[in-house]
Amino acid sequence: MKKILLILLIIGSATYTCAQSTLGAYISVGNNPISQTYVDVDINANYQYKGFDFLLGLGITSAPQNKLTFHALDMQVDYLFEIPKFPLELTFRYLLNPHRISLIREHNWGISATYCHPHVEVELGYNIRYNYSCYDHQGEAEFTNFLYRIQAYVWKKGTPYNLTVGIKDFDIMSVGHAMEPMVFLAGSYSYPQNLTYQIEGIYQPAGLGNISYNHYDWKVRVAIIWNFTERTTQNDTKL
Repeated sequence: MKKILLILLIIGSATYTCAQSTLGAYISVGNNPISQTYVDVDINANYQYKGFDFLLGLGITSAPQNKLTFHALDMQVDYLFEIPKFPLELTFRYLLNPHRISLIREHNWGISATYCHPHVEVELGYNIRYNYSCYDHQGEAEFTNFLYRIQAYVWKKGTPYNLTVGIKDFDIMSVGHAMEPMVFLAGSYSYPQNLTYQIEGIYQPAGLGNISYNHYDWKVRVAIIWNFTERTTQNDTKL
């Protein structure tokens, strides 16, 4: 636990020293049949430079058994193509989820493209998942995972307040399957200009197959995003 807190502190310190940086803190309270009621605390640090956005994220969770443990390592590189009337963002992502109950180490490598309209974002992509068992040291890869996120804004992006509704099969610090969509409703408010507050509700119905792996899940998340450059970035609007 002390090592986890030290890593989070290093991320925060590194972000503070970078001129073009954002730091986001996310606290989620959720419930599902496997983990019961749980709390996730996730930290994302971003650095933007000439159209590139570099992200490093770490997460701790109280699931299962109400013990705080490391649950996610997230690394992303985004690049925004300023195409007239069709801005497009390309994302490369690596995500590690060390599942404590099953002792499966889940590795995800993904690539996606996002159409960034002032009122709509559509993200489509492809993900390779590799599950490695700590029991027998055997691994298995999945090559047929499809990523998607569609969300709409009530007001134009960049306004101090907004409401967002959408559907997706991945979340911060987790990647699901295409047949297990998550629906979400979120609100955000910025004051002063470099601080954004978010609240989000997410519901995932039970998927196909074994209920132990495709159970339903719901969560409520609150977040604070601190923009050190006092300007809005594309990633600030990704919920």
